[in-house]
Amino acid sequence: MPENICGSAICSIDNNIYIIGGGTTIMGDNVFSSVFVYNLKSDSWSIKTPMPTARGFASAAVVDGKIYVMGGSSDGLTKVYNILEVYDPDKDLWVIKANMPTARTCLTTTVVDGIIYAIGGTVNAPWPGLKIVEAYDPKNDTWTSKAQMHDSRWSHTSSVLNGKIYVIGGDNVYNNNYNELTSVEEYNPVTNTWETKTPMHWERAGLVSGVIEGRIYAIGGGFHQSIHDLIILSAVEEYNPTLDPTDVEDLEKSEALLTEFNLYQNYPNPFNPLTKIRYSVPQSSTVVIKVFDILGNEIETLVNVVKPAGSYELNWNAENLPSDVYFCKMQSGNFVETKKMILVK
Repeated sequence: MPENICGSAICSIDNNIYIIGGGTTIMGDNVFSSVFVYNLKSDSWSIKTPMPTARGFASAAVVDGKIYVMGGSSDGLTKVYNILEVYDPDKDLWVIKANMPTARTCLTTTVVDGIIYAIGGTVNAPWPGLKIVEAYDPKNDTWTSKAQMHDSRWSHTSSVLNGKIYVIGGDNVYNNNYNELTSVEEYNPVTNTWETKTPMHWERAGLVSGVIEGRIYAIGGGFHQSIHDLIILSAVEEYNPTLDPTDVEDLEKSEALLTEFNLYQNYPNPFNPLTKIRYSVPQSSTVVIKVFDILGNEIETLVNVVKPAGSYELNWNAENLPSDVYFCKMQSGNFVETKKMILVK
């Protein structure tokens, strides 16, 4: 890119990716109003007319070929905006629109049927999360308050699938400590209602998500092991709403949709000393799950039994073991899979 930058709003139109605003630090200092455009075909960057207001950690959404940039902050996240500014790429022109009812930064936005939903965010230090959801109608330049989320959150992600909004992860400071979330909530714009869904395995904030072929992929992010110890994750988790038991009245119907064996990453990971291990089997099978140390020595057998088709979760307590890397191995017939687990005391 033309600048080193973080905390930008990002969106795409056709073959162009737009990087808007941002700053030089993760605290939102030295913010920019710049607009950088990357063209996929030419593999080149160009610079467009800057935003009227310099800011970082805003959120952007696209409706009818125009980019709507809302919220954000500057001055170390202490100055928070409710500004909505709209960019027309064809005219390379910015227009100021009606402000959001609630000023906030580190929010997320999604679009359903031409309506933009501004979800969550935070206001200022010590950065408590917000449950607020406000909808913007670009045709009428009006805002409407919607049903609030169950969990307050900021630095979360959201994706739209089958006309519903899925809000994933994020952070909510509690008693001046970071509190990263695993929770997933589904919003139905037609009924204006929220439902809690199966949580992620990893608690994390600062993640991103996307949709491919009817599944949502939650990527990256991190969590605080302590107030000064941030763990950055490379984890990718796949969410399939059709397999979520909370979305199916008949649990047996949900389990019947299982088509493959799976051993999921334990969570939390790193852990101390408790962690959860989730797995699934598509038909009745003998399942063996064992834990090994880094030298390949068997530590413990967790499962060795015939399991009916379904999804299962178990707790492993490593309180008698030293900090180290361990491996969880699942075997069932020809299926074998291993996951790395990190115990940190």
